[in-house]
Amino acid sequence: MKRKKEATEVERPWYRQMSGGKWLLLNIVGLFVAGALLMGAAALFLGVYTQHNGAFRLPDIKGLSREEARAQLEAHHLTMEVIDSTYVAGEAPGIVLETAPKAGTLIKRHRTIFVTVNTQQVKTIPIPKYEGLSERSVEMVLKGAGFIEVVKEYVPSPHNQLVLHIKDQSGRYLMAGDRVPYTTKLTLEVASAEAYRAELLDSLGAQSPDSLNVQSATPEEEGESWF
Repeated sequence: MKRKKEATEVERPWYRQMSGGKWLLLNIVGLFVAGALLMGAAALFLGVYTQHNGAFRLPDIKGLSREEARAQLEAHHLTMEVIDSTYVAGEAPGIVLETAPKAGTLIKRHRTIFVTVNTQQVKTIPIPKYEGLSERSVEMVLKGAGFIEVVKEYVPSPHNQLVLHIKDQSGRYLMAGDRVPYTTKLTLEVASAEAYRAELLDSLGAQSPDSLNVQSATPEEEGESWF
């Protein structure tokens, strides 16, 4: 009987000989190991799958001309579509300013890249209505519209501080609605009542009988009387 009992104990598997606590700990460790292996396999499969489908990082084409950007994208089997244009001072006309998606984005072949380019023409802005407005109001409206250089020139007029005219750097007078480049230097002709009064006083002070076409009476005329 004793030999039979010893043989039975030897035949028991090693894990059956472990206590309950050790057995639970072993199961937990096994689960963690299995999970890590599954995650590693999934990541490896995803990487292989992505490379298999030709995904790559979108090259940076900002600063290139349209032709250069299009050629570089076509070399990666991509197409380019211009969706917007804007004017940026100091940048060459026609260069790529922005892309969607951004450079460095993981992308696949045969996709369309949307770009914004620098326009070849300076942005123009219409002259707003200014008749009857004060110099401060007109200046604020012009700068709010996008004009970057606005100066004032005061001219004699009884309508004090009202804007009489707007002209460009060539001296051409502009009407409301005229479109001009936003870089145009605009000059406001502002009414100055003080200058108007000074000019009027100077004009009156310089007048003489000759200038007023007043003729001096002759001795004969002085002796005449209507009564």
